[in-house]
Order: sequence, then structure tokens, then C-alpha cells
Amino acid sequence: MTNLANRFGPSYLIAQGVGGILWWIGLLSSERVRSWFVPDGWQAARTLVIADIVLFGLGSVATGLALMRQSAWSVPMVWALTGVAAYATLVAAAWLAEPVEHWLGLAFMVPSLALTGIVAAAHHQLELAR
Repeated sequence: MTNLANRFGPSYLIAQGVGGILWWIGLLSSERVRSWFVPDGWQAARTLVIADIVLFGLGSVATGLALMRQSAWSVPMVWALTGVAAYATLVAAAWLAEPVEHWLGLAFMVPSLALTGIVAAAHHQLELAR
């Protein structure tokens, strides 16, 4: 599992970051897309856009690149990103307090949190072995 996460983890994180940014573009530009993910009167979601794009989107890309380059900062970065993914997952879960039809965001974030955590643990283990 560690070899698999170390081999595909950086690419996954880069794809996750790009996907997160595209998700926000979809939310900002389409009322139909918004209706799938966030409650009506989505003002609360709009307040998260900059932080989510920077921390989750760009953070995922930067962390993936740091892992590819085997930067000394890569392990702390991937653990910090796991925390960011956990926060985003909790926000998506909180949106379920609204009508249940907004479960799709949580359905995307739970695997994202799990995979980011697996990549973090694998790279941490690799770093400890050095």
C-alpha cells in the first residue's frame, strides 16, 4: 500500500487540487451546479471560496509537487492538507442539516479525506524509513 500511495499520491493530490478549483468554478458560474451541492441562500458557501481554493485547491497542487520533488516540507504539507480536507468534509456534512439533497458534496469529500490521509501516512512512513 505504501508503494502505491507513494507512486500515485502526488498525481492524485494534483488532480484533487485541480478538481477542487473546477468545482468552485462550477459553483460560482452555474445555479444548476450549486443546487446539487449547497443549500439555497448559499451565502455561507460563498464565504469559503477563497480559503477553499487557496488551501484545498492550490494546497493540493503544491503538496503534490512537493511530494514529487521529495521536498523536506512535503510530509508536514500533506498532513496539513489532510486537516484542510477534514475541515472541508465537516462543512459538507454540516450542509446536510439543510435538505438532504445536498449529500453530493459529502460524497466527494469523504473519499478525498480518506485518500489524502492515506497519502499522508504513506509519505510519513517513507520519511521515517530514511
